[in-house]
Amino acid sequence: MPIQATSPRRKLVVLVLLGLAIAGGAIRYFAPNPSLLRDLGTLMLVLWLPVIGNVVGFIGNKLPRPAPPPLAFEPGRPFAAHLVVDVAGLSQPAQALPQPQDPEQHLFTLVVGRDGFRVRPPQSPASYLGRESVQALELEFLRPRQAVPRFPVGTPFRLLWGNTAVGKGTVLRTVAPEPA
Repeated sequence: MPIQATSPRRKLVVLVLLGLAIAGGAIRYFAPNPSLLRDLGTLMLVLWLPVIGNVVGFIGNKLPRPAPPPLAFEPGRPFAAHLVVDVAGLSQPAQALPQPQDPEQHLFTLVVGRDGFRVRPPQSPASYLGRESVQALELEFLRPRQAVPRFPVGTPFRLLWGNTAVGKGTVLRTVAPEPA
């Protein structure tokens, strides 16, 4: 049966290591320089280093964590466009592409460089696929504060549905967000 590290055991280990480090500091202070006793004190003084990791981990676990970012749009939330784009190369039929597990979450990903941003169109993406191009397609970002500044007018992007590239496009204009 493996020994489990419990909180009281960790506290005991921390206290023992700190005690040895304090004793090492005292030995090092009073021992003549150079001597084997002073070197032993130095070695004992270094025993506090593993304790620092435990203290930092303990404090890190006590700090409040920020709420995780949303991974999907809220069900029933009305569509509010952030971008108007021109997309070309959507000629792949929707049946040939993987379908999302949640039919409410028909999401595209706009990729600029190495960054991807989740968006949703006002209608199911399947209604746009199979066309050669779509002009003036409105899109809503999942996290607009991070995404909208990355998409000024004229920005080229790639369009993904799931993990499959389905087209390329450019930003025609940004839509001013409605005041909350």
